[in-house]
Amino acid sequence: MRRLLLLCMLLAPGCDDAEGEPPDADVRSIADARVSAPDAGPVDALVLWDFQPPDAAPPPDAGCVPPGAGAVVGQVCAPNGRLWLVGASVTVEWTDACTGESRAATAVTDESGAFRLEDLPAGAHLLRIERGSFRGERVVTVRAGAEIDLSAGDRKTCLSADATRLAVVGGRYDRVQELLVDLGLSEFDLFDGVDDVAGTEAFLADAERLAQYDVLFLNCGIRKDAFTRYDDVVAGLRRFVADGGSVYVSDYGFFFFEDAFPEALDFHGDDAEWQGEARMGAAPQRVHARIVSDELRAFMQAEAVDVDFPEDEQVRTAHWVVAESAGPAVTVLLEGDVQLCVGPRSCAPGGRVERAPLLVSYEPEGASGVVVFTSFHQEANLSAEIERVLFYLVFML
Repeated sequence: MRRLLLLCMLLAPGCDDAEGEPPDADVRSIADARVSAPDAGPVDALVLWDFQPPDAAPPPDAGCVPPGAGAVVGQVCAPNGRLWLVGASVTVEWTDACTGESRAATAVTDESGAFRLEDLPAGAHLLRIERGSFRGERVVTVRAGAEIDLSAGDRKTCLSADATRLAVVGGRYDRVQELLVDLGLSEFDLFDGVDDVAGTEAFLADAERLAQYDVLFLNCGIRKDAFTRYDDVVAGLRRFVADGGSVYVSDYGFFFFEDAFPEALDFHGDDAEWQGEARMGAAPQRVHARIVSDELRAFMQAEAVDVDFPEDEQVRTAHWVVAESAGPAVTVLLEGDVQLCVGPRSCAPGGRVERAPLLVSYEPEGASGVVVFTSFHQEANLSAEIERVLFYLVFML
């Protein structure tokens, strides 16, 4: 530790008090405590201050040699090991060998799921991956001067199949659970929204039971008409999202989205009507949907996708739900020009809705979760590109 010796000669004003503050003067070393001043002869009285500069930083530990550096590259995949994920965060964490401080480096995957992290210290470190509510982790050993590739074989970097708690409410038409199984997410709890409405309603209205899950999927065709505690269900959904849960809603399940988050989307027709006026999308119909989201556009490697809305042979007057506009805080991912039916009981061509939101996500103000609505969903003969869009949607949650 460097110590400085200050000298104040009694010739200067204010230096006659040895307990005062050191003067603003150059700091010099003193070889002899007896000095001479011009025209004053020898000066015997010296005031010496011995002090440590308050802002002096401690010198580095000369004995600490940082380890060499290496790099980690790879691709992040879904639990099935086949789907590369865009927008996933990859973080390597370690403790600085010289300072003992925690350090981290983070990268975000591109449209092919690829990432690269450089200048990582050699050693074994924790690697974390996250995408939406889904996550995974592993230990990676970095070698000085080497590049570790985590994109193939047993080194492949995939999200965990069981780290995220999933609940699915089944409906008459959508079967999102089949998509989950395809993605390697086969661990979920399934509730029957058609034949066990009472049990499903009791679950949805119970905030403590909902809080046990990270993501809730509400399929198209849940029998809301048989609910007796619907207001409790709506309140439970709002709280679930506020506390960090994420919700998927499709097509005929739109009333969950609209009633819990009325500021997000304006559906076609009178909002006071249960379903009739919103379910006015003509079918069969192919909508050439523009991809609005930059990230989804990169993932799909396309500017647009064709969304087919098939006619239901069993219920010919039950069409699909049309949203007309989105609120300012809503993120629209897909939009298209939609042909409406002339009325709820006939699908003769009626009016049109330009730039109708077909797929959206919404994070309510002050909430830490997200809710998504899609007007299309998993069903028989689903095209490969729409299946890919839905895969992307799952990992937004």
